[in-house]
Amino acid sequence: MPFNVKHIPEDLLKSIISKKAVAFCGAGLSMPIQRSNSKNLPNWPQLLLELIELAHRDRYNFSGLLPEIELAVKNGNLLAVAQELQEVLSKPSIAKYLRDIFLDKKLKPNQTHKILVQIPFIGILTTNYDTLIEGAYTLKRDGRIPVVLTQEDLDKVPNPLKLDDEFVFKMHGDINRPETIILGSHDYQNILFRSTAYRSFLETLFTINTVLFVGFSMSDPDVENLLERLSGIYSRNNDFHYLLVERGRLNEFEKKRLALDKRIFTIEYNNHDGTHSEVYDFLFHLNELTSLDGKYRREYESRFYTLPVSQTNVTRISAFISYSGHDKEYAVNIAELLSENGIHVWMDDFNVKVGDTVVSTIESGIKESDYFIVLLSNNSINSDWVKQEIELAYITNHERNKPKIIPIVFDSLIRNKIPKLLMDIRWLVVNESNIFQKIQRLIEQLKAS
Repeated sequence: MPFNVKHIPEDLLKSIISKKAVAFCGAGLSMPIQRSNSKNLPNWPQLLLELIELAHRDRYNFSGLLPEIELAVKNGNLLAVAQELQEVLSKPSIAKYLRDIFLDKKLKPNQTHKILVQIPFIGILTTNYDTLIEGAYTLKRDGRIPVVLTQEDLDKVPNPLKLDDEFVFKMHGDINRPETIILGSHDYQNILFRSTAYRSFLETLFTINTVLFVGFSMSDPDVENLLERLSGIYSRNNDFHYLLVERGRLNEFEKKRLALDKRIFTIEYNNHDGTHSEVYDFLFHLNELTSLDGKYRREYESRFYTLPVSQTNVTRISAFISYSGHDKEYAVNIAELLSENGIHVWMDDFNVKVGDTVVSTIESGIKESDYFIVLLSNNSINSDWVKQEIELAYITNHERNKPKIIPIVFDSLIRNKIPKLLMDIRWLVVNESNIFQKIQRLIEQLKAS
């Protein structure tokens, strides 16, 4: 099944169109590419296992710790294993082995690399040692090689984001420049904690741009370390970031923490046949949509997304109402007003039946609704249920473009108690005397839209 165009976040499209987006590519992008030895390009654990085998061939026995080291790879302690390999293998030996793998003449950019570089990102960051992204850019530019940078270049080019040309930033170094290669934990500590230029570049990039992660599982320890190191900037970051990930790779809790702690929202694709073909579909549609204005974008979407026959005649919009039990009277009256005006209302009292699993039923209601109306009062801001519903609506809105969040704020509420997630959203401020008059105006706006 091709990727559903409707699931491409509008904020991501806007960022790319306004030249405020960067792609960050991991090993998953290159793993389908086959080498001369008929093996696919390795991810990081596979690469470390190959280097362990190299060391073993060189008669290094790891002081009898080989089984423990291989277990460390399996358990994801990759930086420590990489550091051990860097200490037992000579740097020239590692560099030659990496060149033999990643400069293999059989390696060619595939259709995914080629469509990626067509999207108007201002630049691409990658942890990959291969040169496939650079190759795809070179094909696109009729043989003109893009600007390729590493951490060693930041003294000369302190802010690649201001370049007039597209750039590729090699987070782990350039395979054609062995002295720039980063492998072990000491390398990462030096670059992340001691290089002011590198840290400044990344903080600027994540603060003013939207980053799309492609080919990452978010279990890569180098990326985890990077994001943890940058965690201090998230509270002042106005941009959202997105992770394209196979459906089921992250559970709901992991997706929630990623969104709330790091402002990284997931875009999930299906991988039923194991080929990850929907990654190409997603990037293809992203390229098409960022080259069209709003009118033609809607026409384009309609060509690739058709409602099931059972839904084609359904025109009613729907709204989920989140509230504290202490404000139930207001919530019920608002629900009745919405229903009278043809809006389908989702409310726990109406929709959670005996025997239903409450959490999953509420989650389904939020995800299926067009609008999420939350009544903010001194009662609801102290409700754990309301807090959880706001978090889910916030995450779902950024991942699926709906539900649109509408905070209704009682004027008696102290403003500095408004949930942080809702601070950037326009509120509807009401009091006891005007609430239903203002709700009626709101309904007219919803129906008009």
